[in-house]
Amino acid sequence: MNKAAISLVAMITLFSATAVHADPLLQKGTRDLSVLGSPDFTAPTGDTLNFDIGFGLFVRDNINLRATLSHAVQEDIAPGGTDYRATGYNLVAEYHFDLGWKTVPYLGADLGWRRLKFGSLREDGFTYGPRFGIKYFLSDSLAIDAALSYKFSGSDVFISDFESEDHKISFGFGLRFMF
Repeated sequence: MNKAAISLVAMITLFSATAVHADPLLQKGTRDLSVLGSPDFTAPTGDTLNFDIGFGLFVRDNINLRATLSHAVQEDIAPGGTDYRATGYNLVAEYHFDLGWKTVPYLGADLGWRRLKFGSLREDGFTYGPRFGIKYFLSDSLAIDAALSYKFSGSDVFISDFESEDHKISFGFGLRFMF
């Protein structure tokens, strides 16, 4: 058995052992740090990296309000070495469905502002849309997070297949730390 397989089995065993006692921190006053990403190094239009970092506060039990900063880079997507870069600032509201399990699904809404740079194209716009996700708590305060969001904008601030668009579906995964 190679070292990677042994390491993977050890990590799964460790996470399973810590998750047995998980009692997720979803109560009013709990703070939340999040790091989400969605890399794609085999995309047909070039390497892509989307990265979000956020800070939130549970204003009521199961209700989290967060501010996030997101940055997207897609390289080598057009002839001449033009790269796509976008920065977003978002406010996110989430409702967590605490079912008494280590796995906690949630629904949310994003409101924000996005700035796009693609070659000579510069575009800014208000963004909004729903999101849903699921967190798997490794301990009371640490969770693996997977989220799917569908964002809309009044401007063409998203790039897909060399075209600017006014909507985007994105999937992200990462970690959340509650304290």
